[in-house]
Amino acid sequence: MYKCISCKKVIDSLDDKVRCPFCGFRIYSKMRPETPRRVVAR
Repeated sequence: MYKCISCKKVIDSLDDKVRCPFCGFRIYSKMRPETPRRVVAR
């Protein structure tokens, strides 16, 4: 999942063209997963 930096809308997948379908901006940020990872500490 990606988030447009300009309009802040979430986009599920990117097509061949790398433009936001809502505003036309070309820069995205990749969103982190909602569930945190658990790592065993020793």
